[in-house]
Amino acid sequence: MSVSHVGLRCADVAQTLQHMGVVCDVTPNTTLVPDDDGGVRKENGCRIVVGQVVDKQDVQRVWSALQKNHNLACAHGKIQGEASGCVFDLLGSTRCPG
Repeated sequence: MSVSHVGLRCADVAQTLQHMGVVCDVTPNTTLVPDDDGGVRKENGCRIVVGQVVDKQDVQRVWSALQKNHNLACAHGKIQGEASGCVFDLLGSTRCPG
């Protein structure tokens, strides 16, 4: 899963996942996203590789906690061998904001 937000700190994301008991790798990155003026802006991002994702419920559990605790609007998710894309598309009918 990849998440980004202007003030996001990957150490905080890792702490949330640790409290949930999620075995994963959290790596910081810089994400470029469209801004309201037709350009792009930088956001702090985190690439999260979860050790064991079995199904959509696993993605839902991780996404719900991250969205709630870190004020996230969207994420990119992947279920190995099944699907990849906007987390809202992975979890059901599309509600992807972009």
